[in-house]
Amino acid sequence: MLIAKRPNHFRPTHDSLWGLCSMILDFPKWMRNTPMIEIGSYTGDSTQIFWMYFDPIIAIDPHTWHMAPMQSNEEVAELFKNNTEWRGIKHIKALSHDALSKSEYLLQFPAFVSCVYIDADHSYKAARQDILDAWPLICDDGYICGHDYGLNTPGAIASQQDGVKQAVDEIFGKPDRLYEDTSWCVQKKEGRKII
Repeated sequence: MLIAKRPNHFRPTHDSLWGLCSMILDFPKWMRNTPMIEIGSYTGDSTQIFWMYFDPIIAIDPHTWHMAPMQSNEEVAELFKNNTEWRGIKHIKALSHDALSKSEYLLQFPAFVSCVYIDADHSYKAARQDILDAWPLICDDGYICGHDYGLNTPGAIASQQDGVKQAVDEIFGKPDRLYEDTSWCVQKKEGRKII
């Protein structure tokens, strides 16, 4: 497992977007301008970064909850719209399991995606389900990635602590790469099996 560390020029905190930039810079060039799925887009900050590399992007987020007490669901949805609408990013307003398993949504997806990035419900059960649902949609040599691997947030509920790490480790053993912002990455190599 390689831990990619690069200087953080954006924000000094753990939630820096630099990890996404580092990860994208590590992707092979053939992935440029290929389709990707982002599961859990929140206000669209990360979606904007992915947009600089991938096309098209399908962002899956129901926008039915909020993390910050100062933002309502409507405010989060409006921020996402303002950050992404002009870029032509497709938003599927649904729970990830529904969007990744029901034909009414799957018909809206491209034939293949080169990358899926997961940053949604961080509980073990939900993270595991997102990985299992997304894996078949990724082309050979593509990547499945996500955020908050091993992140322990003070005050977070117990089911959210290390749920992502537990799911990733159970399915893949360990990620191929980790990044300073707690992003993780696994390549779908030919013949690679998951549980």
